[in-house]
Amino acid sequence: MLKAIPIKLALWFIVTTVLAAAALAAQQSTTADDDKGKALVQTKCTQCHGVDEIQAEKTDRAGWQELVDAMRSRGAELTNDEATIVVNYLTKTYSQDSGAETKKLVESICASCHGMDIVTSAQKTKDEWTDVVREMIGYGADIKEPQIPSIAEYLAKNYGPKK
Repeated sequence: MLKAIPIKLALWFIVTTVLAAAALAAQQSTTADDDKGKALVQTKCTQCHGVDEIQAEKTDRAGWQELVDAMRSRGAELTNDEATIVVNYLTKTYSQDSGAETKKLVESICASCHGMDIVTSAQKTKDEWTDVVREMIGYGADIKEPQIPSIAEYLAKNYGPKK
């Protein structure tokens, strides 16, 4: 007859392994999206203007979205998926104040289901916040995969463990 302790240990090992694999896959996905975004900007955007013009823009996500949409209307050949990747890359790489944008995003998404006091008192690390954000996506939070790292970073920076 099996004892309860070895079963608990095996279950813990399986859960830990699955979570570690999911975290690694998410990190690789984000890096791949960043690489795709950079490549798309270098191949599609620089056909008409230089990277220095992009770097000088310094706008927020909404501004980048508007700019990419305008460029597409003028002939930039980007699929909807490519446009999303480009906007995410430009926001992450060149945004003027991505912290303020992430704050608005966090407050609107989190507060749509519960009070911000739950968030502000949690004191979690970036990895722990990443797990929480993924859990909230499972509950229906409208968060896209590329947003997870910046949200987790923002939460850890502002609501992480107290030193």
